[in-house]
Amino acid sequence: INSELDLERLLKVILDKAKEVTSAEAATVFLVEPETGDLILRATSMDGGAAEKVRGLRVPKGKGVSGWCYE
Repeated sequence: INSELDLERLLKVILDKAKEVTSAEAATVFLVEPETGDLILRATSMDGGAAEKVRGLRVPKGKGVSGWCYE
């Protein structure tokens, strides 16, 4: 993990390891957009069309489970 310099590849490595350690079926990484404070979906373990449908998903602070945890 510490040798990966490309953010997109690093996020994929993190997702793969997190899924492996937790035996999860799926995983996502949301990062904070500094301008708005919203969470933006940056990486997902979903493949193909499903991943493209959710890419860039925006979650406002305090909304939904992710937004509530972030708040």
